[in-house]
Amino acid sequence: MDLKNKIILITGASRGIGAATAALAAQEGAKVVVNYNKNKKEAEKVVQLIEKEDGEAIALQADVANREESKRMIDEVIKKWGRIDVLINNAGVLAYKDFEETSPQEIDWQIDVNIRGLIHLTHIILPIMQKQKDGVIVNISSGAGRQGFPGYAVYCATKFAVLGFTQALAQEVEKDNIRIYAVCPGTTATDMTGHAGMSAEKVARKIIECVKEELGLSPGDDTEIY
Repeated sequence: MDLKNKIILITGASRGIGAATAALAAQEGAKVVVNYNKNKKEAEKVVQLIEKEDGEAIALQADVANREESKRMIDEVIKKWGRIDVLINNAGVLAYKDFEETSPQEIDWQIDVNIRGLIHLTHIILPIMQKQKDGVIVNISSGAGRQGFPGYAVYCATKFAVLGFTQALAQEVEKDNIRIYAVCPGTTATDMTGHAGMSAEKVARKIIECVKEELGLSPGDDTEIY
């Protein structure tokens, strides 16, 4: 997919992998929706950096765990640009601790953002792409979506689920020329990891390659990066 003038929505794009992906997408000529939940100032900084390079972007608030907020955000995108060509489901949270020490609220938080919100947002956007008869969705899973790690039980459960959702839905919507893929990064230097691991820019490049369908993947496939 040529990204020039494409409308790309990236969740959790105020910092980390999402912010780096937004910058690269804009460099490819895309018009970028920088979604954020609470970090308005950081999201606006991402937009300003894109505009400084003559790109086009807007920052829109929505807690992806809240379907009503996600629906409002999508309505704003359609009102402004009339379509959505690419959805990058990047927003994710982690409560790193042994399962027995994880509170019910921390369990719900990870499930609500990492998989429930991802599914609901995709459910809202899918009819738009079906009407367009074109679209790409990239779901950000994790190396912890392929292998379990101590301290990550709930997080792993959500990221394994992302891959199952990707594989199943890709088969349903391929007839509508909608292609769905997943990216599974290893430890990445973001707030979530205490800034340990590979650069967010390295992961962002892989995500953009996936969006542009340069990796030779079939719909439903996932790609790793370490």
